[in-house]
Amino acid sequence: MKTQELGEIVEDDDIILQIEQFKMGLMSRATGGDFEQKEYSRLRKLVLGIPGVERVTPRFLKICRTTGEFWGYIQGEAPSCE
Repeated sequence: MKTQELGEIVEDDDIILQIEQFKMGLMSRATGGDFEQKEYSRLRKLVLGIPGVERVTPRFLKICRTTGEFWGYIQGEAPSCE
């Protein structure tokens, strides 16, 4: 896929680096850290906007519109052992 096909993404942006940044933010939030809501929303929109990606997109990405919703999802999937 060429960057020109990604619509709103600036031509100089590197989609692989953007997805890696998203992954790192998700990992941080999933372990109780922080992930800025604005950045989460921007990267989520970017990933969901890639044509043909919907069949391989994780369920949480489709349903969690905010970092708070994502955190709730993670807590539900991996409850504390206490």
